Amino acid sequence: MYETTLKNLGLNQNEAEIYEILLELGPSTLQVLKGKKTDLSRGNIYNTFYSLRNKGLVVELKHKKKTIFQAETPDKLMDLLVRKEEGFLQDKKIWRIFCQI
Repeated sequence: MYETTLKNLGLNQNEAEIYEILLELGPSTLQVLKGKKTDLSRGNIYNTFYSLRNKGLVVELKHKKKTIFQAETPDKLMDLLVRKEEGFLQDKKIWRIFCQI
């Protein structure tokens, strides 16, 4: 549903898919996602979770012996946008310096 927007913010296809699923389902285990919502392999789901966690969009919770993943609220996407914008501004400064040489 919001895949294009999420990709514009720097998420890849798998990240956008898993993030949207977690927003829809709420806190979920790998088994729930694998069984009901996605065709991604177990390894790809874990890699995607960890990538989203590094971006601040997913938290990992432990409940008994299970790992549960929960999407952070969509307002965390603003942090991604701000970081992306800061990167563009830095690139712009570097480009200006380069053009003066």
